[in-house]
Amino acid sequence: MIAYKGFDSKMRCTQGNGTFKYKVGQTYSENYSDDENIKTRNKGFHAVIEPLRVLDWYKDKFAKVELSDDINDDKDGIVCGSKITILKELSIADLVKEEIIYYLKHKTGLLKTQPYYSVKNFKITAKDIYLSANTIDEKLIFVSDDEIKVLTVDGEKIQINKCYNKEGLEQ
Repeated sequence: MIAYKGFDSKMRCTQGNGTFKYKVGQTYSENYSDDENIKTRNKGFHAVIEPLRVLDWYKDKFAKVELSDDINDDKDGIVCGSKITILKELSIADLVKEEIIYYLKHKTGLLKTQPYYSVKNFKITAKDIYLSANTIDEKLIFVSDDEIKVLTVDGEKIQINKCYNKEGLEQ
C-alpha cells in the first residue's frame, strides 16, 4: 500500500517509546509474536493515505512510502504495517502535487465516472487516453498515480483540434 510519512529534520520520527531514523531506499520491518498484532496508533510503522495529513505531525521532511506485510488502518486514514519501504523523499511542492493527484482520483469521483473532466480552459483525465483542445492556451492535464503532466495548447507544438497523449505525442 502506498502512503505518506513525515519526519523531523533528521528523517526521524517517534516509534514506541523512542525515535527511529529512516533512510530513503531502505526497507524496515518489525517482528511480533503470535499474540501481538499490528495495530494503528499502537504497533507498526505508521503513515497516512492522504498526503497532506503528514503535516498534522511533522513539518520538516516527507516521503512516499510503501507499507506491506501485516497492514492495519483506521477510519482517519492512518495506516500501519509491519514492513515499510521509504520510496522517495518529497519536497513540500511534491507533497502538494501528490495531494492534488489524491484529491482528483479519490475525493471528487469525477475521474472515475467519465474519460475526462472539463472545466473552463482545462481538460483533466486519469486514464491513458488522448485529449484534444479547442482553444489556444487550453490545458490538457494527465493525472497518474505518481505524476501530473500538463500540456498547454500553443498552436505550434501542441495544436488545436489534434489529439495528444500525456507524453505530448500526437495520435
